[in-house]
Amino acid sequence: MLVLTFLLHLSPLIWTSVREHGSSIYRRTVESVFRPEWFVHYVSRFRMGHKNRIQNTLLLVVHLLLLGREGSALTVQQAAELKTTLEDVKAKCDAARARVIQTSLALNTAAQAEIVQTPVPIPTGQPDVNLAQGKPAFQSSNFVPSTVAGLAVDGNTNGRWNARSCACTTSQPTPEWWVDLGQTYIINRVVIYNRWDCCRERLNPFNIHIGDSEQVTSNPKCGGDHRIALTEPSMSVSCPAMTGRYVGVRLPRTVHLTICEVQVFSNGEAPSPWSASSYHDSHLTPDRADINTREGDSGGAWAAVTNNLHQWLMRDLGEVKAVTGIITKGRDYSPDSIQPHNQFVTSYAISYGIENGDEQFYTDENDQTVVFTGNSDRDTAVRNDFRDYSGPDVLMARFVKIHPRTWNHWICMRAEIVTSG
Repeated sequence: MLVLTFLLHLSPLIWTSVREHGSSIYRRTVESVFRPEWFVHYVSRFRMGHKNRIQNTLLLVVHLLLLGREGSALTVQQAAELKTTLEDVKAKCDAARARVIQTSLALNTAAQAEIVQTPVPIPTGQPDVNLAQGKPAFQSSNFVPSTVAGLAVDGNTNGRWNARSCACTTSQPTPEWWVDLGQTYIINRVVIYNRWDCCRERLNPFNIHIGDSEQVTSNPKCGGDHRIALTEPSMSVSCPAMTGRYVGVRLPRTVHLTICEVQVFSNGEAPSPWSASSYHDSHLTPDRADINTREGDSGGAWAAVTNNLHQWLMRDLGEVKAVTGIITKGRDYSPDSIQPHNQFVTSYAISYGIENGDEQFYTDENDQTVVFTGNSDRDTAVRNDFRDYSGPDVLMARFVKIHPRTWNHWICMRAEIVTSG
């Protein structure tokens, strides 16, 4: 606003200069590379009012500067006066800009003091990448020693047999091929490259399985039966939001399975094994619940959005494992924190299950829910072994859920699920 007001005051000065030297400017314009109608157009727009004054004032200044070059109709004295005027304009604009910046900073500071943080989605990070290339691959048999499974993840999509870039099984019932991605990922799509010089129809129909089991058929299907067009070298199959470590291809009949390349695409991020009933804000999300989490760019623990007995924190172990205990800590703080809060869970119960949603509470010999002793400070690890209680010594489970019962200041914790082996 200050800059706007100042330029409005400046515009009569510029117009006076134009009026006094109009004939010489016009004459110089004719002689220059600038068309005279351009300058007249700017002057007429200048007279239209406040809406265009700022814009056209600047355009007039630029023309005055250009017309003041050597050989111009402007005198040296006039050019010097114009230079002095523009330097004064610049100084005043700089001062006004500094005041605007100071005011803006003050307003931002005041606004931030009123901000209440609310939960936001955890962002994904990386672009679409092929996860399968170069990863360990397997198949149910080898047609010949030179047609091993790894040829389908070597980065070579050549579909000709003589290129030696295709994996192939013997003719067998329900042949299978699969790749181990090394960890669980969110899968977006799978691209299959068929053999191109012969026998294209052998691949139809095929199934894609994605999951955390090494047994291909134990994992969920991505869609149903897929058929690749025999006029196309490849087919992209969408598998939105499926998760898994293993991606497999299976033919539901007796035949050779020949595939020349398999590409698995994802955003590159594995889903967090931790989930929760809620989280306080984007810095205290469930993925911050790992026992070794330290405060940095994000918070040093998971924190619930509110304190009540309906909050929980759950760990997906990826497969059924023998669970023998739990270790917990409170919220970590950076050494640079000015006023760290003592936030930790002082007692909790647990539930467990093989499927997500079928959990049962850990109970003692009298079928009473066991309440475990939690933390007495935020940094010391507290371990609870099931053999120290009258319930089962070992729990066979994939999902383990922690239910805070009491807490210090806030439901906030880090944890580790202890498994045998």
